[in-house]
Amino acid sequence: MLGRRAYYDNLVTDVVNLFAGRLCQVILSENPTLYAVGTLEAEPNYDPKTGKGQLVLSCTDGDAFLYRGRKHRDRLWERNSHAYE
Repeated sequence: MLGRRAYYDNLVTDVVNLFAGRLCQVILSENPTLYAVGTLEAEPNYDPKTGKGQLVLSCTDGDAFLYRGRKHRDRLWERNSHAYE
């Protein structure tokens, strides 16, 4: 169990360090062609009973202006997806 938790903690650390202190383009889930600029907040959650974890990324300080992006944008989670089970 400890090895699984350590692996999860390493994944969370990698993602959090990737976005720490950076302005990011935050794609709106309602309309993927629009985005705002803001910083990401990470909320890791790990359940030791099931051995599974979840990392929720949210943006609360995005600017009020929405920008129109390219229609077929590469998303970070598609290019650098990690499967954790």
